[in-house]
Amino acid sequence: MRSLIILVTIDKALNSEFAIDHSKQLKKALESANSVLYLGENAGEIVFDKLFIQTINHPNLTYAVRGAPVINDADLIISKGQGNLEGLIPLNDDRVFFLLMVKCDVMAEFMKVKKDSFVVYNASC
Repeated sequence: MRSLIILVTIDKALNSEFAIDHSKQLKKALESANSVLYLGENAGEIVFDKLFIQTINHPNLTYAVRGAPVINDADLIISKGQGNLEGLIPLNDDRVFFLLMVKCDVMAEFMKVKKDSFVVYNASC
């Protein structure tokens, strides 16, 4: 059953539109960034993070997981997952792009999207 859920989730991720799509701005920011901090969310998604990081192909990318909300001097910060959004959104930092699936009604209402929507979000867009 668990493997079926994983397959359904992967299929949905590959075939869904973003409810919020700031991916063009992210691509532009990646092109001009000297360094990138990529904040992963959890160990289960590291395989997908690795594939995305290979696609980004940025020469100065640091991958980290957080123990608490953190921001350093990276030019661009890719923050993966709803947990990171919840911890970092109050900073209102335009260097941060949030990549996530909205997993609860509270965040869906906050972002004005449907629950289970995929989002690439930047506060300055």
